[in-house]
Amino acid sequence: MINKIKQKLVWKYTFVMLFMLMIVFVGNFFLINHIIMERRTSSIEKYLIEEVDEAVPVFLQYRTNPDLEPIIHMIDNDNENAINNFVYWIDNNGRLIMSSGLSSKMTKEKLILMNSWNHPNKALVNINITDEDGDTWNLVMTADDAYYNGEFLGKVFVGKNITILQIIQDKYLSFISVLIIIMMGVTFIFADRMAGRAMIPIIESFDKQNKFVADASHEMRTPLSVMLSSIDLIKTSSKDSVELKEGIKTEILNMRSLVNELLDLARFDINNSHIRYKPFNLNDAVKDVIKSISVMAKNKDIKIHNNGKDITINADEKKIKQVIYILLDNAIKYSDDNKNIYVALEEDKTGVLFKIKDEGIGIPKDEQSLVFDRFYRVNKARSRSIGGSGLGLAIAAEIIKLHNSAISVESDEKSGSEFSFKLKK
Repeated sequence: MINKIKQKLVWKYTFVMLFMLMIVFVGNFFLINHIIMERRTSSIEKYLIEEVDEAVPVFLQYRTNPDLEPIIHMIDNDNENAINNFVYWIDNNGRLIMSSGLSSKMTKEKLILMNSWNHPNKALVNINITDEDGDTWNLVMTADDAYYNGEFLGKVFVGKNITILQIIQDKYLSFISVLIIIMMGVTFIFADRMAGRAMIPIIESFDKQNKFVADASHEMRTPLSVMLSSIDLIKTSSKDSVELKEGIKTEILNMRSLVNELLDLARFDINNSHIRYKPFNLNDAVKDVIKSISVMAKNKDIKIHNNGKDITINADEKKIKQVIYILLDNAIKYSDDNKNIYVALEEDKTGVLFKIKDEGIGIPKDEQSLVFDRFYRVNKARSRSIGGSGLGLAIAAEIIKLHNSAISVESDEKSGSEFSFKLKK
């Protein structure tokens, strides 16, 4: 499943990055092409207006003197890639009056083209012509009529040899095509690395989920096994049935507690745990929790010292009491008899700091970052004997996280542990 997710991410990243590259390359190509076309159009249109103005008096001169020779300024350049402007004046009888530009090889082809010209005036036309040597010329042309006092004198043709521009454009397209193919490979490798990084939290979450399911199954299997064994004993013997029933009841209560804790964590995971903010006295909440847990502390001759003062905060009272209970419960369980637990409230401008310090077994430094993981227990052998599921601190951490804060722990294996969290007023 993990590999399938990664493959989907790789192809998704590849498609997105290639799509963005295509937009950049194609957009750049069309932008450059548009700029070239705009400049080419404006220059040719201006050239045409100038040539029409110059052609009118020449047309009139040739009409009065029909024996005059055509004015020819031919660029004898056999390179079809040379960028040249050209102009042709054709009178109303189809006679060439003036020509300028391009190679002499193109004269015949040009005259044939202009005598068969059927495009609208001032329309830009792209034309490909092959000369007598088999060379192809890419031209852009336009034409307009020359009039004098409303009388048609002839037609003026102007244009530009854009063969070299077309070659550059074709090479640029080829370059982009090759570059896109190369970028596909590079993008795929990059996408694979990105997907690998994106999969890290997914893999970690998947591993945690598997561990969570395995731990939950193990925790539930223990009370079920005890209950089944007790039931079998009740069936075979009537002795100590009351004690066995009490044992079953205890295990059922333990299982119910475990299920409730699992449900709490499930609500946190799906963001379905709502915080109901309201003002309440935090010190009163601490006193209520101490009172509810006093029997457990008395059984171990543990004294709980509360030096807190009355402070009103805005939070979810029920959930904060749950956190305080979890921390006190842990402090009592992991402390030996005749020890002390200290609860303190410290107020400043930003909020209220809650501290609870015990004189228990402490937590090794390399395990302090793990105590809020689900089902994690310090000194697992002792944890089994004192009970609990290993979910309490995980639930407490989630509740404080919902209040936009975090629980921290400082511990020493010789002097015990101190848990603290800060809440806004």
